[in-house]
Amino acid sequence: MKLKELLHQKEEKIYFLILGITSAITFFSNLWTRGADLMESRNFITSREIVESGNWLVTTLNGEYRFEKPPLPSWLTAGVMKITGNLHDEWVLRLPSALIAFITVFYIYRFVKKLTGNIKTAFFSSIVFSTSFLVIKTAGENTWDFYPYAFIFMALTHLLESFSKNRLFNCGIGGIFLGASLLSKGPVGVYGMFLPFLIAYGVIYGLETLKKNWTGIGVFILVGILTASFWPALMLIENSELFISVLKKESKTWSTIHKKPFYFYLNFIYLNGIWSFFTLAWILKFWSNKRTRDRKSFDFIYLWHILAFILLSLIKMKKERYGLPLYFTSSIGVGFLLSYYSEKSWDILKKSGRFLLNIQGALIALVSLAIPVLFFIKGYLPKKIGLPYLILVTLIFGIFFKIFIKDFLKNKVHYGKNIVFYSGIIMVLISLTTIWFIERDIRNKFEKDLKYLKNFKTESQWENLPVYGDDFAIWDVWNIGSQIKKLTNEKLPKKLIYFSKEEVSPDRNLPEALQGYRVVEKKNYLRALDSKKNIKLYNLEKE
Repeated sequence: MKLKELLHQKEEKIYFLILGITSAITFFSNLWTRGADLMESRNFITSREIVESGNWLVTTLNGEYRFEKPPLPSWLTAGVMKITGNLHDEWVLRLPSALIAFITVFYIYRFVKKLTGNIKTAFFSSIVFSTSFLVIKTAGENTWDFYPYAFIFMALTHLLESFSKNRLFNCGIGGIFLGASLLSKGPVGVYGMFLPFLIAYGVIYGLETLKKNWTGIGVFILVGILTASFWPALMLIENSELFISVLKKESKTWSTIHKKPFYFYLNFIYLNGIWSFFTLAWILKFWSNKRTRDRKSFDFIYLWHILAFILLSLIKMKKERYGLPLYFTSSIGVGFLLSYYSEKSWDILKKSGRFLLNIQGALIALVSLAIPVLFFIKGYLPKKIGLPYLILVTLIFGIFFKIFIKDFLKNKVHYGKNIVFYSGIIMVLISLTTIWFIERDIRNKFEKDLKYLKNFKTESQWENLPVYGDDFAIWDVWNIGSQIKKLTNEKLPKKLIYFSKEEVSPDRNLPEALQGYRVVEKKNYLRALDSKKNIKLYNLEKE
């Protein structure tokens, strides 16, 4: 083996090690910080009921059919529940999403390496993705949103490889991942990522390339459809009328709720976090395409990104996490720029290039100084953190700031390379020290001295009693740890738990269905991490 190939392999091993450590920190270190929101609660409840009922095909939510979302994310979560024996701890149940994100980082490396033949560009693209703010946030929330795009990107990686190798095996593997995307959230991955990919590839590399590989593309699509079709087919058999009505209702929601303006997804620029200035620079194509050695690959990624933005923006219903395809393509685009600047010395850069690096350097310095101030004002003064942790954070970012400034003054020739390095490092440090605090004590208003409803399932002596209520939300069902049945005039058990937002007694505010019951015991809880509403649980017994 030639010396060049050995050095290449050694460099790649170092890249893999860095990517593994970085991704493990950013995706796994903060799974415990936040409470389950509405979408996570739905996934967790469905998964819990899969495990409790043993029925993996017909999914339910609080005992009722759950046809609104395909089941793969719930199957994966239920699998973790079965393996760990843990049906309650949210950080454990977020492992599937975090693990998929971890794997996706290496698929981005594989995709870019195949596309460009440049392992440095592949490495930087993967680093940007693994340290992007919205990617970290979405991957740490086990909802349905991350899965379809992660799986479709894996599918496209195999499809891209089949274009050069012309192997149907790669198309088949890609088709399985396509099916996994469809089983995660229906056709959103196909619409938001596969369709713009196909158009962009045909425009940049020529329709002849696609025509030459039409057999492979056909196998890819066929395997994907066959993989994904068995579950809806079974649900049509189970309850065709309800299944079809749910499909109609879901299609209407995309045009009736969460309406946002066409330009909404431009927020991907600042939601890329520490990479925001590089992202903005990449978007200015007349400037950024001159700073790459591989114009064709650059043009392909750029067009793919623009088409994805247009297609996503045409849908009236918009949420930040629905724009995830843009973070895949922008990460690769920024990777082109980082690869360029990591190789250029300061003295040969133009003024515009120096300006970008200086702005990025100022951002890094500002963030490293601001974080200790944040902890002092929002953490130490309100007594949410102790003095030891404040000192630790101040030392970490103080040392980082000192090293960064010293490198800037001493080694400005390699300033571009250092900026890239320190941008990634500071995002890793933020993941380790700060995100948990922002999510738990600032964003979610965490109250460490009060008990939340989710504590009921681990501390109560009467948790095995059936729960009834007439005014509850779906996240209450998750937090309480069991189904909440709707109060009706049907015969009720002798002992039960009554879920209420109001104070009740046998002669005041007790629903008609519960007349004749007496209160044996009462417990008060806060509803959730981001809600200070008080919830009352009454242990009732029929007199």
